[in-house]
Amino acid sequence: VRAMPLLFIGNEGQADPRVLYYLQGRDRMIGFTADGVTYVLRAGEAKVRSPGDPRGAGEGPETSMTWAVKLGFVGADPRARPCGQERSGTRVSSFRGRREEWKTDIGAYGSVVYENLWPGIDLVYEGAGGLLKATWLVHPGADPKTIRFAYTGAEEVEVTPGGGLRISTPVGGIEEGAPVTFQE
Repeated sequence: VRAMPLLFIGNEGQADPRVLYYLQGRDRMIGFTADGVTYVLRAGEAKVRSPGDPRGAGEGPETSMTWAVKLGFVGADPRARPCGQERSGTRVSSFRGRREEWKTDIGAYGSVVYENLWPGIDLVYEGAGGLLKATWLVHPGADPKTIRFAYTGAEEVEVTPGGGLRISTPVGGIEEGAPVTFQE
C-alpha cells in the first residue's frame, strides 16, 4: 500500500494566524510559523475522564486532551518565513463558523521551505513515504554549527539508541530519525 502524500496547507484565515502552513493528521496538527514548528498532539485512543466525574467507566462524556510541543529556531533570522513549494492540484476548503467565514480553494503544497534561516542555511520540510522529513541545506561557505534548535513543552527529549530523537508528552510522542549527512 502506497502512503498518501503529505500536503502542506496554506493558512488563509482558517487556523491560528501565527501558523502560515500546516499539516493536518488524525491525531496531530503540525503548524509552520515564522519562529518554529508547533506540534499539537491529541490523545488517540486514550479515554480521559473529567476530574471528579462520579460516573463509572464507560459512562458519561469523554474529554480529549491536547498537548503542544514547539521546535524553536535558536539564533535564526527573525525575517525567515516558511514558504510553500511545489503547489499541488489539491484544493482545500474550510467550512467553519458563519458562511461568510468559510474558505475555499486554499492551496496545498508538496513542501515548505525556510530560506536563509541561518546565513546560507535553508530548512526544507517534505513528505517521504507518509512521514515528515526535514532537510537542512547547508550552502557552500555556510557554517552548520550555527544550526541550533530547542524543544519546549516536552516532558522529555532523549536520543534514541539509533541516534534519533524521542520527544515525550502526556498524550504521545514525536520520533525524529537519526540525522544523515551527504554532499553532492
